Amino acid sequence: MKKLILILMFLWTATVVHSQITVTLNGSGSTDSSGTITSYKWNQVSGTPVTINNSNSVIATVVINVAGVYVFSLKVCDAVTNLCSVNADSTTTITVNAAFKRPHANAGLNQTFTLPTAMIEVKKAEYLVWQKPF
Repeated sequence: MKKLILILMFLWTATVVHSQITVTLNGSGSTDSSGTITSYKWNQVSGTPVTINNSNSVIATVVINVAGVYVFSLKVCDAVTNLCSVNADSTTTITVNAAFKRPHANAGLNQTFTLPTAMIEVKKAEYLVWQKPF
């Protein structure tokens, strides 16, 4: 009896564009002991729902625009033995953290002042003090 061994390997890369990230799911490290893998199927297991582009290909992509944890599974099949891997044993987890925003400084409103054009000079001041006699 021949034993079929399917080995799944995940590679992923990420590209950030504005407030979204494109993640590439790469199952090219998957192997089949009895020959060639003939089909691939990517599925999302958990996380905010996203569309998997090329989900029936060795390389798939997803565009994520919400922070969170996303889990994807890969199922591969062999045409010779008609056996497939088990999804639960072949998952990859993608964690997307919220973007940090730079602090915003506010120095207040612009202010305009006009200096006086003339100066008043007091040369002498006299005070009158009145006292009530006793």
